[in-house]
Amino acid sequence: MARVERTVILENSYRKPKAKPLNITTSSVLIIVGSGPVGVQFAQELIQRGFKGIIKLFGDEPWRPYNRVQLSALLAGEIRYGDIVYPEISTDKEHYHFFNRRVTEIHALKHSLIDSNGVRHQYDALVLATGSTPWIPKLDKVDLKGVFVFRDLDDAQQLMARSVRTRHTVVIGGGLLGVEAARAMQRNHTQVTLLHQSNRLMNRQLDVEAGAILKRSLEGYGIEVKLNAGVSALLGEDVVTGVELRNGQVLTCDTVIFATGIQPNVAMARSSGIKVGRGIRINNHLQTNLPDIFAIGECAEHDDQIYGLLAPGHEQAAVLADRLCGGNAHYKGSKATTSLKVLDLPVFTLGWIGDEYEHRIDETLIFHCESGAYRKLFLQRNRLRGVVAIGECEEKNRLHQVVTSQQRILPWQKKRFKKDGRLWPVGKVRHVRDWPASAKLCSCRNVSVGKLLYAQRAGCSTADSLAACTGAGTVCGTCAPLLQELCSFPHQQPAWQVALKPLLAVMAVAMAVLSIALV
Repeated sequence: MARVERTVILENSYRKPKAKPLNITTSSVLIIVGSGPVGVQFAQELIQRGFKGIIKLFGDEPWRPYNRVQLSALLAGEIRYGDIVYPEISTDKEHYHFFNRRVTEIHALKHSLIDSNGVRHQYDALVLATGSTPWIPKLDKVDLKGVFVFRDLDDAQQLMARSVRTRHTVVIGGGLLGVEAARAMQRNHTQVTLLHQSNRLMNRQLDVEAGAILKRSLEGYGIEVKLNAGVSALLGEDVVTGVELRNGQVLTCDTVIFATGIQPNVAMARSSGIKVGRGIRINNHLQTNLPDIFAIGECAEHDDQIYGLLAPGHEQAAVLADRLCGGNAHYKGSKATTSLKVLDLPVFTLGWIGDEYEHRIDETLIFHCESGAYRKLFLQRNRLRGVVAIGECEEKNRLHQVVTSQQRILPWQKKRFKKDGRLWPVGKVRHVRDWPASAKLCSCRNVSVGKLLYAQRAGCSTADSLAACTGAGTVCGTCAPLLQELCSFPHQQPAWQVALKPLLAVMAVAMAVLSIALV
């Protein structure tokens, strides 16, 4: 397919584990359950950091680990199967093992688990990256022939075969996956109708106007879009013949695809005594309530938040890999960020966008030009909290850091944005060096701009030396470009400090003369 810092609130029944480091040796076994993008990324992060122990990666699909984010492109015929398969993570068969087997039981007290072949595996650390499964509304006849979900490679293959003979496909769900599925099913000029219960498409990432722009783009491709359209029934006896909407309208079709959201895979964790809310409950160290068991990705719930995007999962993987390799990184939540192209239309969203944040936003700034570019900023007490941008947005990296560091948007910046859609003049984007000293540049390591400038004055003149000295940019890598920017200009003392030097010298001489005269 894509960091709000708050204190972790734990229920009384949730036992917060002690954050003790694991004693990893060459014989230690770390098991990862889940071979999706987050599980694979975590294994790669461990190997890149020189993890000393043995890694066992379990996946419950009959394929090599693959990038499910690209399934819509595969369905659309834009890429081939070989393009989505991950390269071999490691050729060291002594320290890395991949199993195409489902994990069926976890025995936390014995530090072991059972796989689908009945084999028991001991572990020193267990990481759950079990992802999520499609959520389907409670409707009758969802098992009719011609009814599909779109989540894994098996689903994609079935839909690829179906796209050759379907005449009218109805996609239920207008989130990112539903939009991608609707476009992909047009590969053979099929009639496609997209149904969505909300008043706008991708309502968790887009505001009303941005959703309307996306709707017009879809309709330009010949896809019919119906908003505020809930489904009350599926029609047919053996095969699906249509859907009935809540307003009584009936749409005749031969294929239905549910893209109505996801739910975390928590059943195995719950049966093992691991504390579960909507997802697997974790703290700032990615730990569950049981010793040496961790969770990352779509199955994990941190501070009452579940992220349905890939980037937070990668961030969690990097933080946990750092900790298990002797580091001290902390996870403080993620800013929900989406940066992608939908139907060749660049879309960038960040932070507080959805309806659940509406009551917390007290000001919005909008830019919309005749060329079609659209941008909207969401502010709370003059601090940038959310961004929506349709069309190319050169400032998106800087906007991300402004939201992360909670910087204020100044009056002249607001005026400029309303006029030309930019917070900074062309070629004069605010340099990192000019950020407030307290602004957090690296959230994983809790490193401020002030600390980095101090290290630079002490002689750390390159990004690598700054990273080695402060730890910034060594976990998830998000802030690495900012370290490069910080080092792009040599440190210079402020002009007032330079001007003050002669005065200080004169004062020093005067004090020396006065002290001699008083003796």
